[in-house]
This record gives sequence, C-alpha cells and structure tokens, in this order.
Amino acid sequence: MYQAYLDELSQAHHSEQPTKAHHGVRQRFAGDLANLFRMALDDKSGDPRAEIARHRIAADFQLYTSQLTALGPEDASRLVRENESLIKSLCKPNFVDPYWLVSLHDLGLPELVTYLADFCELRSNHDSGLFDDIQAISISARRKLARAGMETIHQGYTYEFLDFAAAVALEAGVAGAQFRRFMSVGMDKTRDHFARALIKAIATQHASLPEAQVKYAVDSVWKFTEDKSSPTGFESAFKAELTSFFRAQDVPARVYAHSPVERDRLIGMDLGL
Repeated sequence: MYQAYLDELSQAHHSEQPTKAHHGVRQRFAGDLANLFRMALDDKSGDPRAEIARHRIAADFQLYTSQLTALGPEDASRLVRENESLIKSLCKPNFVDPYWLVSLHDLGLPELVTYLADFCELRSNHDSGLFDDIQAISISARRKLARAGMETIHQGYTYEFLDFAAAVALEAGVAGAQFRRFMSVGMDKTRDHFARALIKAIATQHASLPEAQVKYAVDSVWKFTEDKSSPTGFESAFKAELTSFFRAQDVPARVYAHSPVERDRLIGMDLGL
C-alpha cells in the first residue's frame, strides 16, 4: 500500500491542480492515512518518489491535522520539528479551518499554530464555542487572526468576530497597532457595534490590566460617540446608551465614567442615593 501511496502522491504533485489531486489521494488512502503520511515523511531510502511525496505533503500540511492528532503529541511534534523548514517554505494554503488551529494547539504545536494563523479567516459565521476554544492559543496567533479579519472586514463581519478582535486588541496593548487598527476601522463603520465589543473586552479584562491601559480603552469607547456630522443630541444619547451597556456588563462606574461628575452620579445610583 505504501508504494501505491508514493506513486499517487508523485502523480498528484505533477498534476495541473496538485492540491485538488492530493485531496483525492488522501480520500483513497483514508483508512491508513496517518501511518502512510508518517512513513512518507520518515522515508530516507533515497527513492525520488518519497522526496516528491514529502514536498507534496509539506505544501498541504494543514490538511493533515487529524492525522497528526491520530499519531499523538510525541510523533506530531517530531514530524513538525523535522520538516519545519520545508513546511514553512511550501505551505501557503488558501484556507485553514480555525478548528485545526485549536487541535494543533492541543497537540503542543504553538509555532505551527502561529504560522498557519496567517492563512485563517474568522469573519464568517462560526459557533460561539470556537471563540471560547481559540482563547487558549497564543496571543501572537490570535493577533494574526484578528488582523486578518480586520483587514478584510469591509466584506462583512459577525458580532462574535468583533468581540474577539476587541479582546485581542485590548490584551495586546492599547498603544499597539492591533488596537489602533480596531479603532480606525470602527470609526468608519457601525460605531455602536465596535463600541459594544470594546466594552465587553473591558468588562472581561479590566481587573487584570494596568489602570492606565484600561483608562485609555475607556476613553476610546467615548471617542466612538464623537461625530461632528451627527445631529444635535447624538453624542449625549449615545453616551447614555453606552453607559447603560457598561452597567449591564457589571463594569464598576469608577472604571468607565466619562467625567468626575458622571462618576459620582453613577456611584450614587449604585448606592441608592
């Protein structure tokens, strides 16, 4: 079976649509693909077909996530380590499923996760559970996922993605490019959506971040209400709306009040005064 696998991988590599042909090979050998995949990467026989197979596998390496999982963390780590330079030089996929990144993280392959994050897109609809799982991967990989989504956000977005991007922007640091990107895009789009996403991030992270960082983020929320082209009363109405949302997220008034007078008013309300 292994010889037939090498033959077919070699043919796929030289076809007009190598990735599509490779899909077909993977389907035909699905029953023992994990072992065949490992054998091809470990083949030091000098057989030219084995070298071609290694190149084809490396070029579509993201497709082998389930096989790496089947082999287990030890073998997965070894195969990635021994073929890392080939993978990074050849693997430029058009699509990476975000669930693959979660699986690769669970295998203890953070560098591969960070590398493949460049090719993954999160703007489309995903189960909210995915974003919970994604929180486990490194901040460097999450920054890449957020950046990629923000760069193509004109094509549409989900509230879940905005919540994710805001949380990454805040965690990555309010003075960094990630935060500036979130703010600049938000100013040109539906400000309410972006402001609420940032408020959710503040609600989750304010207790663990430096006070100055939280203050900068809160000030940024209030910047969303500043729009000279809006009708009279827009800013005060929007501030009242966002204040209510801060309260609904259980953020302390001392954290988000946009002025000392407002802070005292809100604290008085909380105390029933």
